[in-house]
Amino acid sequence: SFTDFKFNGYDLRKCNFDKFTFINCDFSKCLLDYSTFQSTYFENVNFSNCQLDQVNFNGSTFNQCKFNQNQLNQIDLSSCTLNECQFIACQFINCQLNFQANKTNFCGSDFSQSQLQNTYFIECKLM
Repeated sequence: SFTDFKFNGYDLRKCNFDKFTFINCDFSKCLLDYSTFQSTYFENVNFSNCQLDQVNFNGSTFNQCKFNQNQLNQIDLSSCTLNECQFIACQFINCQLNFQANKTNFCGSDFSQSQLQNTYFIECKLM
């Protein structure tokens, strides 16, 4: 479990954080390619401007997290819950996106290269 920790710019490629808890953490500008965060709880975590190729977030919960200005390539958000998060100006490329998003902001994001199967947007901003 990590609280109030700044990972800014760390190289965390190929790391495994299954069933962890991250609260008030900052991963901005981190290299997270090929990492796994399966069934992990995130609250007020910043992932903006990260390298996120083939990251597995399967079954995770995100509350008030930021993924702004990212190219999300082959990430797995299967069975995730996104509550009041921000994905502003993100590009989703070949991603697994069967999640439930509540009051989440996807303004300026591009989903054209991913499939949205069993995905639910509840009171979200998509424009």
